Amino acid sequence: MVWLCSQVPYEQGRHIAKRLGGWDIPVGTLWNTTQRQGERLVSALASQAAQVSLERTAWKNALYAPTARKAVSMDGGMVNVRGEGWKELKVGLVADIPTLNAVDEDGHTHLTNLCYAGVVGDVSAFESVLWALAVQHAIPYAGLVVVTADGAAWIWRLCADYFPCAVQVVDWFHACHHLAEAAQARFPDDPTAALRWTQDLKALLFKGEIHLILEQFDHYALNTYANYFSEHARRMQYAQFRASGWPIGSGGVERASSNSNSACRDLGCAGPVLPLSVSLSCVLLFSAKLLTSFGGLPKTRPQI
Repeated sequence: MVWLCSQVPYEQGRHIAKRLGGWDIPVGTLWNTTQRQGERLVSALASQAAQVSLERTAWKNALYAPTARKAVSMDGGMVNVRGEGWKELKVGLVADIPTLNAVDEDGHTHLTNLCYAGVVGDVSAFESVLWALAVQHAIPYAGLVVVTADGAAWIWRLCADYFPCAVQVVDWFHACHHLAEAAQARFPDDPTAALRWTQDLKALLFKGEIHLILEQFDHYALNTYANYFSEHARRMQYAQFRASGWPIGSGGVERASSNSNSACRDLGCAGPVLPLSVSLSCVLLFSAKLLTSFGGLPKTRPQI
């Protein structure tokens, strides 16, 4: 029931339980149970983060795994919490990257063993939580770490501070969105031409030929769209990344962020509102296995 209430509003969860299991569970009982388990999780996460801060983490040579391939992703946004207004949200994901022979025929990389953590707060509040999650899943000891995210400056600062040797990848779909915006600016009254030019630019983008994209932006006086690509050119070598079997999309963490956003907005449809830190922890817990002590949860395989 805690899982169910992390996915839907309490009143809806009550109806689902009644219809599928024949259980007539009051909304207040659902709320109390979810809060109790959520508080356990919040306490466990806080204790873990305090014990494995960056300053207290000692390198252990025996744990180094040169063949391990790990993925890290981060996302942020604002959530409109019922009765509380807008709050800042930060979510992080760690996962395993399969070997090249596990990549599907279309070249998509399916991450495994996805685990999430997040906070309702600013970057400084998020740092310790992300690092604790990374240490728990041996990210610092992996021979290869790939950080995939959008172009937000705070993400790449954290990457430089906590994962300095990681390969940095700008999310493919975010980059394509910027191309589409540029095409719309060039062809504001011709969506067909805009789409056609977007496809041409995407072909250049995938090959990592950012200089050719910049030349076209300059030619058509679209320089306002150029900074994003010039700044992140080294993070946009998608053909190389794909050939290495690395993820080029951050859809997994963005889905978790979206789920958290919905839950924070919808929780408390009846009865008192669940404390935000508790509700967020429950949502992230059931997005994938977050703590082994709360194990037995299904793993998801987003297509990247």
